[in-house]
Amino acid sequence: MQTDYSKIVKRTVVIKSKQLPYDLLKEFKKIEQVYKEMLLELIEYVIKNNVKSRSKLHKVFYRKFREKYPWLPSHYIHGAIGDALTRVKSFNELKKKGKAYTNKPVVKRVTIHVDSVLHKVYEDYISISTSLGRIKIYLQKHKHWSKYFNDSWKVSNTNRFKVKDNELVFYITFKKECKVVDRPNVLVIDLNENNATIGISDGKSIQLLRYEYKLGDIVRRYHYKRRYIQMKYGIHRKGVSPNLNPIFRKAMEKIKFRERRRKRDIIYKFVNFVINLAKKYNANIYVGLVNKEKIVNNCNNGELKHRLFQWSVKTIINTLIDKGFEHGVRVVTINEAYTSSICPICGSRLTKNPSPMTHHVVRRGVMNTLRVKVLKFKFRIMKCHKCGLEEDRDVIAVLNMLKRTGKWVPPTLGTTAQTLIWGCGNPQIIKTQININKN
Repeated sequence: MQTDYSKIVKRTVVIKSKQLPYDLLKEFKKIEQVYKEMLLELIEYVIKNNVKSRSKLHKVFYRKFREKYPWLPSHYIHGAIGDALTRVKSFNELKKKGKAYTNKPVVKRVTIHVDSVLHKVYEDYISISTSLGRIKIYLQKHKHWSKYFNDSWKVSNTNRFKVKDNELVFYITFKKECKVVDRPNVLVIDLNENNATIGISDGKSIQLLRYEYKLGDIVRRYHYKRRYIQMKYGIHRKGVSPNLNPIFRKAMEKIKFRERRRKRDIIYKFVNFVINLAKKYNANIYVGLVNKEKIVNNCNNGELKHRLFQWSVKTIINTLIDKGFEHGVRVVTINEAYTSSICPICGSRLTKNPSPMTHHVVRRGVMNTLRVKVLKFKFRIMKCHKCGLEEDRDVIAVLNMLKRTGKWVPPTLGTTAQTLIWGCGNPQIIKTQININKN
């Protein structure tokens, strides 16, 4: 029996306008300045009087702002009221977690909220209301914009824009009701710091893949870069405040942005790979739910603890669920406790293989150069003394997870598995085997 699951999926597309003439640019900068003044006054009042109602703010400020700015279209006031309440709500949540360092929200950047009365979105341009009347702002279209606009996605009623240099930057939100249907086959994922092991089963056979995304190596690399910058500016010394050096703060923010961008890019590529794999094999996705807090607390190695703390496992799972809804693929989280320490054949406790770890080395040529890319991978071998199973612990975890989903096929002697190594362009396939030695 197939079951449908539905959800409203939202996507925000950033698109720039073409260069504006001087009179239009001056008009939008004037609107931005007035919007910021209204926003600051609204936030001050909300914090002082602990207001949470939109209607109360409207009652107090709408007439006041209409008299103060008679040339401004009235719905900009509605947008500023909603923006102020959202900022204060977000600030209060950060304050509860102890992450707020000021007494009230600080307005550094302004994005102007516009509703369906103030603007209308077309493929080539966006029409916006100003004091000069309704103005057409022509867009610099790109593939991402055309993909969502010409598909079955609907434009949200409320969007945002900001003034940047001689252009407007629009943040347009698209909405779509997506449905997922239960599929007959199963795809399970065991997530690790540097790789993910994937198992696909249709009830008759199992295919195993290994995806190397190296997120742990990226965290380590940027940790050393931060340490170098701290040593360079003398911030590592006791009693030296990092806030005293603006150049240091700027360098650290640059490093943070680069690390976040690289990790996000790798996660999106991995998620798209998994979604396409599930669609190809008509499978539901089951991903192991990792208790990161418990792993971090039980770790005694300081460097490893830092890497595990920076591990983006929740981001991977949430992105998988979100992308799954968009593509009609069901994603389910399952408990992966003890999956890598119990034998999937007989249920006995596994022990580490005393022999050295198995090394796989893949050498690949880089296109149009004489260089060779060398990829090295280690597999942690576990052994069962009862039935003789000897295999990598990540493969064992996948087999146990397949067993929990009900799509378990006991492996036989010499069953072939495929291990996919990713990391330098196109995937490289190497073959291993699941061996069951008879004592």
